[in-house]
Amino acid sequence: MKTADKTRETPAFPKTFIMAMIFGVGLNPVNSTLISTALAPISHDLRIDAGRATLLISALYLTCAIAQPTAGKLSEIIGPRSVFMAGAALVMIGGLLGGFAPNLGVLLTSRVLIGAGTSCGYPAAMLLVRRRADRMGLAEPPSLVLSILAMVGLVLIAVGPPLGGLLVTFLGWRSTFFVNVLVGIITIVLGLASIEPDAKHEHRMTVSFFIAHLDVMGLLLFSITISALLIVLMSLPTLSTRCPVASLSSLCWLLSRGSCMRQRLSSMCVHSRRIVR
Repeated sequence: MKTADKTRETPAFPKTFIMAMIFGVGLNPVNSTLISTALAPISHDLRIDAGRATLLISALYLTCAIAQPTAGKLSEIIGPRSVFMAGAALVMIGGLLGGFAPNLGVLLTSRVLIGAGTSCGYPAAMLLVRRRADRMGLAEPPSLVLSILAMVGLVLIAVGPPLGGLLVTFLGWRSTFFVNVLVGIITIVLGLASIEPDAKHEHRMTVSFFIAHLDVMGLLLFSITISALLIVLMSLPTLSTRCPVASLSSLCWLLSRGSCMRQRLSSMCVHSRRIVR
């Protein structure tokens, strides 16, 4: 009877778990807009033009476009808790690096790390919620939890600019990077307190194992295509007639080579799975 009562008193989704998911999911939308008010002070302090400063926004979006689907697949392979924690750690490292950055190159590296780290939050959180619901014998995750996580993303996109304005006004533009360290620490502490460890892996995490389970060639082609498109769009004001022709030719070449490269990747995956077995 005591055990049954204790089970009834323990919520399937405790507040610490939900708060950990909120912090993890919220890192990406808030960082997408937080830096917008800091671009002018960054341009002034680092003595760069406004056009180059906007690379800080493009770097995050480009990284997220590539890292988010990759993080989702990695969550299934190595476990959502590991990916969730690794993402928070990357955000902390990126925040520290950006806070002490002496030039634009270091700032771009910081934004790439922040983009990669924040991209881990949402896919890992969704899998953590799904698996926790399965362990609790629920047919599907509670709609309230999913609604909260969805609302977090929408609200924090709007909160980013005014929050960034307050930080820049009272603490300087570097505080827009240092705040990620604090949020990362909170996320890790909440995660350690509320997220169950991942199940033990049946296979060794070798290079051949990841090649067999990740679409490496697809990710590479997607990264090249998105990067090329971003370069073309950013050069539109001074775009020469040769640039579109070169870009279209490159895109046609990628598409023509894509099927061939995917066939090779499929054969590699089959061979790698045989090795793993």
